[in-house]
Amino acid sequence: MTSPPIPTITEAPAAAHRAMADHLPAPLRAAVQDEPLPLTAADGRLTGRLPAGPGRPLILAGAGRDLAERGLRLTATVAGTALPPLLIAPYTEADALRPLPLGATWPPGAPFELAAAWLDGDGTARPLPAAEAADLLRVRCLAGTTARLLYVLGAPKAEIRRTARQIAASRTLTGARSGALDGLGAELGAPRFAERLTVRPDGAAVEPAREGDEDYRARLAVLRPWAVPSPQGLAGLLNGAAGEGGALARFAVPAPFGVEDSANGLAMAFRVVAPGGEADRLAVLDQVRAVHLVQPGPDGDAVHAARPRSADRRARDEQLRAALRTGWTFADRAAVRPALARGLAAALVRLAACRRALGLAAPGTVLRVQDAAGGSRYELGVGADLTPLTAAELTALAARLRAPGPAVDPSVAPEIRALIAELRPPADPADDPDGRWLLAPCGLATVHRLAEDRLFVSHLPLHGMAVDLDADLLRARYAARQDERTHAVLGDGLAAALRAWAPDGAGTAVPADRAAAVQRLRAEAQQLGAADPAVAAFRAAGLPAVANPVPALEQLPSLPAELYTVITLPGQLGTDLLAGRAEAVARLRRLVGLLRDQWLVSALPVVLAPAGGVRTLALVLGAVPLPQVGTNLNRRRAVGFRWQTVPLRGSLTLSATTGPGTTVRTADGGAGVVVALGYARRRRTDPYEFSVDLPGGTLGHREYEALMNLLDRVHPAGIAVDTSPIRRGRVVLGSGPDPTPLSPEQSRLYRDYRPGRGRLADRVFKPITAGLQVGVRATVRVDTYLKPRQGEKP
Repeated sequence: MTSPPIPTITEAPAAAHRAMADHLPAPLRAAVQDEPLPLTAADGRLTGRLPAGPGRPLILAGAGRDLAERGLRLTATVAGTALPPLLIAPYTEADALRPLPLGATWPPGAPFELAAAWLDGDGTARPLPAAEAADLLRVRCLAGTTARLLYVLGAPKAEIRRTARQIAASRTLTGARSGALDGLGAELGAPRFAERLTVRPDGAAVEPAREGDEDYRARLAVLRPWAVPSPQGLAGLLNGAAGEGGALARFAVPAPFGVEDSANGLAMAFRVVAPGGEADRLAVLDQVRAVHLVQPGPDGDAVHAARPRSADRRARDEQLRAALRTGWTFADRAAVRPALARGLAAALVRLAACRRALGLAAPGTVLRVQDAAGGSRYELGVGADLTPLTAAELTALAARLRAPGPAVDPSVAPEIRALIAELRPPADPADDPDGRWLLAPCGLATVHRLAEDRLFVSHLPLHGMAVDLDADLLRARYAARQDERTHAVLGDGLAAALRAWAPDGAGTAVPADRAAAVQRLRAEAQQLGAADPAVAAFRAAGLPAVANPVPALEQLPSLPAELYTVITLPGQLGTDLLAGRAEAVARLRRLVGLLRDQWLVSALPVVLAPAGGVRTLALVLGAVPLPQVGTNLNRRRAVGFRWQTVPLRGSLTLSATTGPGTTVRTADGGAGVVVALGYARRRRTDPYEFSVDLPGGTLGHREYEALMNLLDRVHPAGIAVDTSPIRRGRVVLGSGPDPTPLSPEQSRLYRDYRPGRGRLADRVFKPITAGLQVGVRATVRVDTYLKPRQGEKP
């Protein structure tokens, strides 16, 4: 038997006998014979052949790489006889081989078969395929008395190294077991649970059960320190890097989570007020025109010449005026003495340049600019009406951008070329009929459709806001697209919900006259009995079942008309629904969910029973709480207004600084500008808030519990977390496959992973709300859903 070169300690540190042999004198070193026994994997079997020489050498076997938390079991079969298994303990190092228990009678040169299996921490054996075992295992033949002696002397070193690795691993979350895991939990202030919480659609139950290592390990992983500097960091924490699981990977949560932090912006409106008289207001506006506005027409030459400006500013203003005249035609109310704010003028010039560069040679049309009688949108020159681009023009512009080669001529100004390079038109022009993808990058923060042939734009975030003035009473409104009579949340949200509801919504009617519609509802509303199938249908769809809706309908006129509307469901759907048919209930439930997603606040179902006719169903929808039903769709405010003044002369006072209306007063003939800020909740988040969702996935209650604890730990101070998308349609309770919209009580029913902020019965805590609040942990000290243990005070 030829002795191969003996590896050094750096090649196999656990094979101590090889290191010792390497330091022996040459005659003794030659007596150490250590060589591998080849293994062959074929037909699902791992086979080898015992040495054929004289004597009984040691046959050593083990892993060729370091083991972690799993051990190995090796079973050799020689001449049809299965020998006792060889157990390789977890955390054994590579090449720390151990003798196979072949006994003293094994036949030299006999073939043998070797079977391998992983051993989990609980003793479960998982067979290892022959091909994988051949790659993992090493079998060597150690012959000679000196070799045997060196092996016996060096074997304890391999065990010492294995124990050291196991101790080191027990200090990590992955490698800790039993008491070591409890020690890590104690460091984090999170003891092992002694109960199991089960939440079902019909209730909750708690039973004694010691938390297993794997469940405890997964829970502790949520409490480890995390750095989440940004929404992108939170998304990375939840979803992990490519090919890796996130912080909830141990819970088998499907990825990816979505993190939304695009805030609902505020809209603004300006109204010049002069309680002393109309002449004072017009004097303020004349001063604004003379000093601040750009007047591109010939009648503006004298105005601009009279302004005290530097030569450079005068040249830039003349260039701006010329570009406006070249790129736009001023028609309709804009044809006479057009004037507009400098920021709006610059945005329109950029838009005209982009139109020309993309192939629209004809100038655009401006229909209205500064207008002293135009109300808050126009009197200060910060808004303009344009003729919208047609669908054909938008399609042609998008095609030009997508065409191969350069989109614009190299002679176009660098600013315009860079702007056009950033344009991203939608795949379907119907997704953006107003052309926001073009107008917004040019500097138009507001793109609001007033009518089919009129588009209101501004460089300021005016959106649909306007302020009406009646004597000294100011009233703010935030209009929907193409509907000045409806609030943006209600009008735009309802339109989006009905589009998504199609074709279920075919035949849905929205009355044009709200007053007449409410009057009809009051005359034809039917009272419902407890046994009426409509009662159960409404409740199953997530709507209140009001027995007598007439008192609520009588109170509707007390609300601003733009904050509520009425829709009538298709006849056959209403008939099926009022009969309690399951398919119709499911369709109505889907509509309610879509309305909720659009942040409508309340809905009141009204059954109509006209004399001699068939019962039908109408819904009264509100962007604010409705009488008798309150906030049954969303519990968060969807609309809001705030007021402030900018006095230009004297003083101005307001009777209220919040709400849709206020009264302006002056004691010294003051004049100035009243600014209204409007809020409309869309499918976005509030400032200082982010939202988490799991599109296309679902969570069990255990995963929901882990997610809530993780979000409670990682959200920055002062930042709120909106978990409503998860709670509304991502959590599966019980054994059913479909998600269960969580009630406020069910939303709060989960355990705090780090109790200890007060003595409570068991460890089930009630968060302050269904979501996490600003700067507040999601538990309270004085409430629990569980009864106290015997002898323990609550």
